[in-house]
Amino acid sequence: MKYMNLLNFYETNMIIKPEDVYFFGNIKTVRPQLSKWAKSGKLIELRKGYYLLPKKIKKYPPHFYIANTIYFPSYISLQSALSFYGLIPEAVYSITSVSTRKTYEIKNKLGNFIYRQIKKELFFGYKLHKINDFPVLIAEPEKAIIDLIYLSHSDTKSFRLQNHEILNKQTIKLYLKKYPKWVNKKIEEIL
Repeated sequence: MKYMNLLNFYETNMIIKPEDVYFFGNIKTVRPQLSKWAKSGKLIELRKGYYLLPKKIKKYPPHFYIANTIYFPSYISLQSALSFYGLIPEAVYSITSVSTRKTYEIKNKLGNFIYRQIKKELFFGYKLHKINDFPVLIAEPEKAIIDLIYLSHSDTKSFRLQNHEILNKQTIKLYLKKYPKWVNKKIEEIL
């Protein structure tokens, strides 16, 4: 496989995924070639089997899109979603997501991507957003707060919430029906 062929193939696709390797021929020769290109700087390895073309540096997809793509299924939640909606004053440097898969952390040249595992029956409450024309799944603001409390057992005394008027109290009540009662008590403390 030649690098120019790869560039032409990925004119519209930004991220090379493991399943894409089959389009380029023998998997035993393609994977080592991709790895070699990553080591030489022709590709950026996002995680094992996932690559980004650095040639398109001015057109990198949003980090939220990358987070959704490299660990699937997942949606942006917790601190990243709360920051996205302007609900917390703190800066967030890692991209935080929720997944039904195991808790996992990915560090690469683009940043730190943290995934927290949640039960399948609690994997809901997210919407599709468009960021720079890229589809991104992000928790609704109400769900992001519930996810944070549930997954981190957060001490609500240190929880700094702002702009809480955007939260829909009915949505929170509806979502809390699926969670343990202790989560409901913690949410009441902060709202």
